[in-house]
Amino acid sequence: MTNGYTIATSGLFNKKKGCYRAKAVRSFGLFISKGFKTIETNAADVLIRCVFPPKGEKCARLLLSTAADVIKFYRERFGFYPYSSLTIIPGMDRPAGGYPVATSVVAIHGMEQMDSKPKLHWQWITAHEIGHQYWWEYVIEKDNPGWLRIGLGIYADREYVLAKGLGPKKHQELMARYIEGVREGFDTTVNRSEEELSKIDFDFNNVVTHGKAYSIISALDCILGEKVFYKIYRRCLKKFGGR
Repeated sequence: MTNGYTIATSGLFNKKKGCYRAKAVRSFGLFISKGFKTIETNAADVLIRCVFPPKGEKCARLLLSTAADVIKFYRERFGFYPYSSLTIIPGMDRPAGGYPVATSVVAIHGMEQMDSKPKLHWQWITAHEIGHQYWWEYVIEKDNPGWLRIGLGIYADREYVLAKGLGPKKHQELMARYIEGVREGFDTTVNRSEEELSKIDFDFNNVVTHGKAYSIISALDCILGEKVFYKIYRRCLKKFGGR
């Protein structure tokens, strides 16, 4: 906090240099606001910060504790966590998911309306957005179709949710959106040009980029078998990380 302003970035503050620094990031995010508060915790050597609006503290504390647990789980599951910090910032004023803002910075919507969604929603969306740090920030795509990274990231948050005994509901909902899109007769082709995307008149992000992408990855997991798929998954993280 500086003169009433809250500052959050993709990096850690270097007191000697007087600046925020981050190594090997795809993009560097900077969030400056007034009237917000910040809480912090650690997951081993990873600093986790959550910036929240005045009425969002209860939600922020859940997001913070969940984030620490998720990073610990992913590190054990995948062998590493790619960055030294994670910052959660507020998004829209209604709970509608979240999105990766920049490397090590994610936004989660609707902190002030925590009670309008079940606890599972907040736990899942936290795991989902942290999954983007692996499959969006650490591993990127040359032609940027999006769906592949989304699907692989959802696999990560599914592993967390199931390991914690939180049930399959969120992931069944993702798949159900795709199935409903097929029933409606939508063209669910995953790879689209920018021109094609501009003409789509249905919720392509939820039906295809999330719903179908997760369905494709789930199908591969079933066909290849859990052990083989997981081996490939970890190998891709190791081989393609940072590029």
